[in-house]
Amino acid sequence: MIFSENDYLKLYAHNIAVKGSEQSAIYNLQEQKITLIPNILYELILTLESQPVKVIRDQYNEENMIFFDRYVEFILEKDLGFLTREPNSFPLLDQVWDSPGIINNAILEYDFKGYDMLKVVEELNLLGCRHLELRLSFHEARNIQAVQGILSLFNNKVFKSITILIAYHDMLSLELIESIYQGCSKITHIIVYNYNKPEKVCSVIENIKFLRQDLSATVFNSTFPSDKYFVNRLFFMESLYYNVFYNKKVTVNRLGEIKNHLSLKETFGNINDISIKAVLDSTRFKELWGASNDKIEGIKDSALRYCTFITNELIKVSEENYQILY
Repeated sequence: MIFSENDYLKLYAHNIAVKGSEQSAIYNLQEQKITLIPNILYELILTLESQPVKVIRDQYNEENMIFFDRYVEFILEKDLGFLTREPNSFPLLDQVWDSPGIINNAILEYDFKGYDMLKVVEELNLLGCRHLELRLSFHEARNIQAVQGILSLFNNKVFKSITILIAYHDMLSLELIESIYQGCSKITHIIVYNYNKPEKVCSVIENIKFLRQDLSATVFNSTFPSDKYFVNRLFFMESLYYNVFYNKKVTVNRLGEIKNHLSLKETFGNINDISIKAVLDSTRFKELWGASNDKIEGIKDSALRYCTFITNELIKVSEENYQILY
């Protein structure tokens, strides 16, 4: 290949190179895909960010020049980068993440008797919670009648989306579920699980699902598949600094116990005795928020660490390191 004296090779700003112990990766945050590369190409990309291509190429002997040219051709042909004589005109993507709320998402397990839902909703609203998952269990007819009243609590609040998961009960009907969905504009999905009737139920509302699977015995207690990845700008930026699963999350189980997640044993007080804000201010609750994948053994050296969603329980083994509990 022929290069001018002032040609620089730049990755497009939405393409970010990440080094791993065995291989590296280029995250295409625009097209949401990953290209795996050898570590030597990662090092070459870093060098070419600050020095002209020809200057670096001329340092190699004839045989190594061939490999150099192939690497540069790879970047250009895959449309991962481009040649420019004005490298300073193309700044890097700002690697920042922020969310306005103290709490970003919450999961509430509620059986209509463990705690005061109004109190919790008001607290989450003050903390800026945007996304909520409600796991409801009905025991009697008046519980169902109370649902509309509960959903009215979310009117004029900061919540952006509400997902409702309901354990099936004979008192539930498709018409009732549809009326619940239509009665609150913030509801994005309703999933009725452990459905045990022979007839199939299908709603005209796409985001209402009846499942025969008992989620409480499977999904609620399972971890996210290790071979599934999230490649997008929001996930990448948050994972640089925080644990995407635990960060700015709070959960309350049916007994009112406040936890990092419902699947964990450790509790940080009961909502009937202490406010969520007090828990955030006075306990180790937020410790897991900062347990980014860069601090998790077995993950921190992987080139795919910024797209891997770790939902396992974590054990702190040193000031800056955690282990996954399988």
